[in-house]
This record gives sequence, C-alpha cells and structure tokens, in this order.
Amino acid sequence: MLSTGLRRALAAHSLAGHRVHQIGPALLTITLDAAHAQALAVLLATRRELPRQAPTAEDELRWGAGPAETAAPSLAVALAAYGSRTYARVLASGHVTAGLTPTAAQQVTDALNTRPVSAPSSRARRRGLGHGWKGIDAGR
Repeated sequence: MLSTGLRRALAAHSLAGHRVHQIGPALLTITLDAAHAQALAVLLATRRELPRQAPTAEDELRWGAGPAETAAPSLAVALAAYGSRTYARVLASGHVTAGLTPTAAQQVTDALNTRPVSAPSSRARRRGLGHGWKGIDAGR
C-alpha cells in the first residue's frame, strides 16, 4: 500500500509523529508538526531536483509569521517539484498538512528512500566544552 511505504520512509528519516491518510483513490495527506514539515521540505529540496523558485506574493505574506506558517510554504515549494496538484497548508491546530496525488506520493517515497539516512555514530558524543577548555580567562 502506498501510505505504508510513505510512513516507513518518513520514519526512516526520524520524522516521527506524522499521520498519513489515503483519502480516496486520488489524494494522500500527510500531517506533521511544523519542525518535521520543515525537515521534510529540506530533505526533498535538492539543487539537482528543485531549482530555486521565488515565493509567490501570497507565500511572502505568510513567511516568518510562525513556525507552521514558515514551514508550510517551504514544504509547498519542495512538493511542487513532484506535481502541480500538491499542496501544503497550516491547520488550525498549528500542524502542517500536505496533499499529494498517488503519483506524487510514490515519487516522494522514492526520493526519501534514495536519500542517505544518517546512521548514529558508534562513538559516544561528547557533551560540554571539550577537552582542555579553560574558560574565558585562559589568556591571562
């Protein structure tokens, strides 16, 4: 099923908390929080696949008004490369929803599956300021 493949592709990129729904044969929707919608837009937008596009006047009014209002237009621009009938908008709950045709959903799933997934490092991450840091007064 198409929605299952898309769910798995989103989960592989740590885009948790998403909801994917098949609404009839012609529409698939994804609902994400603003941060994950922005992350999905970044994953989908590459220089090779998506030329830089100037935002429309309608999009410029919403840019920067809040996390979801910024994420939705950037996701809409990234999804435009997968078909003209895709969209992204802000819901009253503050989440971002995106609509895709089945063809666009398959292309997005394929694009997410071909992108490298960052593997966790086998070496533990160091926290703090690092080895040998002496503070601001170190130069005295």
